[in-house]
Amino acid sequence: MPAYTTYDILAKQKAMLVADSALDAWAVAEFGKSFSVSIDNVPLKTLGPEKLPAIFLAPLPGESPDQQDTVSDHYFHEKYGAGIVIYDSDPEAGCRLLYEAEPLVVNALLNDANGAQLMDGRADYISVVDRVPDAGANHPKHSMSIHFAVMREGNY
Repeated sequence: MPAYTTYDILAKQKAMLVADSALDAWAVAEFGKSFSVSIDNVPLKTLGPEKLPAIFLAPLPGESPDQQDTVSDHYFHEKYGAGIVIYDSDPEAGCRLLYEAEPLVVNALLNDANGAQLMDGRADYISVVDRVPDAGANHPKHSMSIHFAVMREGNY
């Protein structure tokens, strides 16, 4: 079986988000364009409205392979983040849009909870462990970080 890196997992999740028709239809209806999906951490202050809406995928801080929760000699419990960033000058509308986008992103990431798409079926589970909105701190940008966990076969 192939070895899977953290980047492989994030790349597969990116593909799942890009391919999700419900998420795409919602974004096009609300923003006139699809979400930009990338694997990186970008400071919010560097994102202009023309780069939004966007979803950023990255391991959570401290989640390198040698710092993961080792469940046994063969499985790892890794934590990742999906950051949703949108732009709306109306605080209430921005909040509404963010909370409408959140379940669509979660559904796109969990649409295959048994892991068959993610890592050729070698992920035992994928689950959301936390949601952290920015509470208007970056207005007129609105963001939410969704933290999720993947239990997977070890290959390190």
